[in-house]
Amino acid sequence: MGQQQRHSKDDPPGCNCVDLSVVTDPTSSRDGVYRGPNLTFSSNNNLPEKHNRLQRALQWTRGGSDDVAPGGVIDTKPLRSDDGGDDVAPATRSYIVLAGAEFLATTLLMFMGCAGAYIEKDKLAANVYGSAAFGLAVFMSSIIFGPISGAHMNPLVTLLSLAFGGIRWTGAVVYMASQTVGALAGYGLLYVVIPPDVQAAVAADAPKGLVCCTIPMDSMDNWSAVLAEFIVTSILLGNVCAGMANPPKNTTTPAFQSGILVAGICTIEAIYTGASMNPARSLSAAIWNGTFDRFWVYLVGQALSLTFVVTLYAVFRTRK
Repeated sequence: MGQQQRHSKDDPPGCNCVDLSVVTDPTSSRDGVYRGPNLTFSSNNNLPEKHNRLQRALQWTRGGSDDVAPGGVIDTKPLRSDDGGDDVAPATRSYIVLAGAEFLATTLLMFMGCAGAYIEKDKLAANVYGSAAFGLAVFMSSIIFGPISGAHMNPLVTLLSLAFGGIRWTGAVVYMASQTVGALAGYGLLYVVIPPDVQAAVAADAPKGLVCCTIPMDSMDNWSAVLAEFIVTSILLGNVCAGMANPPKNTTTPAFQSGILVAGICTIEAIYTGASMNPARSLSAAIWNGTFDRFWVYLVGQALSLTFVVTLYAVFRTRK
């Protein structure tokens, strides 16, 4: 193969050394590549990965980390066929995968989380059960769908990622639309799965007969509810920013942390405003129940929280 050998006095006897800085494989179409009996060396260490037909059709790579990193960073550069031919899949197929993952993640969040609310209020620590259900729902969705789309499950998380360059505008629109539809689907599944007698029993004790619907306490004024929602949403988004600043090497740790965080927040604050922290979660329940009583409280509190966290994190990151 035209190997250029170079020997020196330091080489052991019988050494057949190859200078990899100058040798190339004349049969290779890639510059700087040496192929030997037991060695393949590339000067740019960028040999293409082989993809099967399904992976190429979905524009996917093994492990899902090259096209879509945890957090929803989208690479819209299409995969190429193994033989170096034309592009075989448009970038839009990646968005289909991401949209499906966000839809399923948010559906699971709403269904599992709100299913915990169907516990009669006379049961001991019913609020703790409901809070634990939402925490576990966050954990499960993050574990399953985190490696695919980042498992945002929340338009606020998507907008936060957009603000710091983790996702493009087109991806953000796809994410938020999928999250809204997924939240509607997850809440609707409750009416299919939960027996009617359980629904009636729980609704009889729920405020205004609305189960898993975020409405502030009657004795709580509007601006106190805005402040409460601002605080808990800021805590949640602050946790997301911490993960962005120090990306984890696996999805288990942030999934567990987020689940514990959500469960803790809901245990303490849910009895006052429902601890929404998620416009898709509040919107889906309001649509299914046909009531938007003080719904603006959540929009204002969450919008202020998003603005505050983005500004604060931008200042900290700039100073760092």
